[in-house]
Amino acid sequence: MKLNPIFNKAIEWGLIDKNPVQRIKMHKQESRSRYVTNEEIGRLMAVLKEKENSQLTESQKLAERSGKIFTFISLFTGARKSNVSGMRWDEISLSEKILCIPKTKSKNGKTLYIGLADKLIEVLQTRKLCSKSEWGLPSVKDNSKHISSSTMHRAWAKIRKKAGIQNEQYMILEERLKLG
Repeated sequence: MKLNPIFNKAIEWGLIDKNPVQRIKMHKQESRSRYVTNEEIGRLMAVLKEKENSQLTESQKLAERSGKIFTFISLFTGARKSNVSGMRWDEISLSEKILCIPKTKSKNGKTLYIGLADKLIEVLQTRKLCSKSEWGLPSVKDNSKHISSSTMHRAWAKIRKKAGIQNEQYMILEERLKLG
């Protein structure tokens, strides 16, 4: 919270005469952002290509598949977690290879167009053929809803751990390969 505007408002209201923090410079904070390295992408891709564990229940297999697809889409688009989890098929143009994030869902209030790599198009085409949901990543339990944040968080944690990536923040995937 910045104090300067608070004291300025107090001056405006006649509560004080002088802003005591006017000349104090804000300490610059170092950016917390860390981005995934090429080596880490390689390790993530290796985990994403691993065969499915046959001992899992069908629900667990579906959750694992959804988590892998979520991570794959995130790597190839750089889209925010909420945009990946909440994407609908009508926002994806497989023929034009574009994901459209409407202004109502974007962080800056502007429509965002993200180019989709050929490999991602293949994955999405296969996913769409198998899906009866309007959601690109439907909920594991209810096709009428999108994948839950807890399912994504657990999947990302498992994938990250298998890939040997320490940083647990999803942000390391954002801003990667964004075209628009």
